[in-house]
Amino acid sequence: MSRSSCRHTLAVATVASLAVLIVPAARTQALDPVPGRILTSSGPDTVAVLMALNGAQRKLRDPECQRVLSDFRDSEGRTLAARLAWLEMEPADYITVLYIRDGSESGAAELCRTSGAAAATLPNSRHVFVCGSAFRRQAGRARENTLIHEMLHSLGLGEDPPTSYEINAQVRRRCGI
Repeated sequence: MSRSSCRHTLAVATVASLAVLIVPAARTQALDPVPGRILTSSGPDTVAVLMALNGAQRKLRDPECQRVLSDFRDSEGRTLAARLAWLEMEPADYITVLYIRDGSESGAAELCRTSGAAAATLPNSRHVFVCGSAFRRQAGRARENTLIHEMLHSLGLGEDPPTSYEINAQVRRRCGI
C-alpha cells in the first residue's frame, strides 16, 4: 500500500470514527462506514457523506419514506420495492451497501462539472459519486434525500422520465425535507 493510500485510509477511518461519535448511537446502529466503501478526497466530504448516510438510513426506516420505492419502476416495469425484496434487503440496510466515491473520478467528473449535480449514479450500479462542493453546499437533510435519490437509481430507476426534479419532489414528499 502506498504512503498516500495509507494516509487516505487512516484519514477515512479517523473521520468515520469521529462521525460515529458525533451521531447518536441509535442512528448509527446498522451503518457500516468501512474504509474502502466511502472513498472521498477530503475529510469534510467524508463527514458530509457519513452524516447524510446516517440521516438517510433513519428516514428509510419510516414506512412512509419506504413508499418511494413503490412509486417508481425499473426498466423492466418492476417496482423498486419488488427489486429490493428480491435482494432480500430492507431499504435502510441497502443504502449502507452502496459505494460512495469521489465525483472527480473518471466519467463522473464530467457530470459533476457540467450539470451541477450533487451526486450521480448509473441505473443498477452500487457506485454513487458525490460531487464535492455541490454536495457539501446542500443542507444536511437535502444531502440525505440526495443519497436516497441515488439509491433509487442504484435499484434500477432510469431518468427522463422521470426527471431528476420529479424524483427529488417524490423523495421530499415521502421522506421529508
